[in-house]
Amino acid sequence: MGRILNRARACLTVIAAVVVLAICARAPHDTIATDRLSAFVDSIIPAEMASQHIPGAAFVFVQNGRVVLERSYGMADIEHDRPVDTHTIWRIGSISKVFTATAVMQLVDRGQVELDAAVDRYVHRVTIPNTYPDSVTVRHLLTHTAGFDEIRPGTQAASEDGILPLAAFLGDKLVRVRPPGRVIAYSTYGITLAGELVEEVSGVPFETYVKQNIWVPLAMEHACIAVPQAWEHHVARGYEVDGDSAVAQAWEWYHTAPASSINATVSDMARFMIAHLGRGAMGKARILSGNAEAEMQRRQITMDPDLPGYALGFNEDF
Repeated sequence: MGRILNRARACLTVIAAVVVLAICARAPHDTIATDRLSAFVDSIIPAEMASQHIPGAAFVFVQNGRVVLERSYGMADIEHDRPVDTHTIWRIGSISKVFTATAVMQLVDRGQVELDAAVDRYVHRVTIPNTYPDSVTVRHLLTHTAGFDEIRPGTQAASEDGILPLAAFLGDKLVRVRPPGRVIAYSTYGITLAGELVEEVSGVPFETYVKQNIWVPLAMEHACIAVPQAWEHHVARGYEVDGDSAVAQAWEWYHTAPASSINATVSDMARFMIAHLGRGAMGKARILSGNAEAEMQRRQITMDPDLPGYALGFNEDF
């Protein structure tokens, strides 16, 4: 699961999403036995936590439009003796990219963006270099095939006050190292540029757009990028393993918020998963049309038919 434990916690949410998508794709009308699932999860996760010295974790499993199982384990904050519970807010890290892809697909749904149009039709505050004859398209951003260099370090700010606007940060970071559409290369910069596109097309800041168009409709009550002060005591502390000990880490501030910085509870994430598994809807709340959702989950590219590839914002895993 990796050394950085806040990333490990995020991985547990990803695992839940992948398992549910796989089960629903194979047998959408079968219902999993909750007691067997509970016994399995309660044996695997605590054992992994003990083995890897992970202080706290959370798990959620959804199927057929509902939460089947939700579990909390261990401590969210060791120093303050605060256990993980249903209100614990987790930094979901790179799963933020799926929210950004969803936001872009909403704009596609509304006819405001075309997937195969050049990004610079919509983005004017950032210049995309003309390194190659073919333009970088919106689809390239969501399939990680734009061909940008993944420049590291440099994505983090020293403090919240040091976070740059997306356009200011991206200004000199979009270095094109290969023609677009040919090679999958995981790209924080491509998805951050997609977040800038959302801002420019919608006319509102990225967090405002996602809140109004995804979090509020789905009642994701604790989803956020900037954590309100009133919620700070619910946030899981990040830890790094040092031998047998978990060492508390400072909060990480990123310039690349659309790719890195969303926070949510597992209940929030369950609602997001249910919507994507429900052809873009959760109950009466719809965030995408059925056609847009199908396109978002369709394989767009792979380097070989026998290898996992990318959909739009989602990566495949066999």
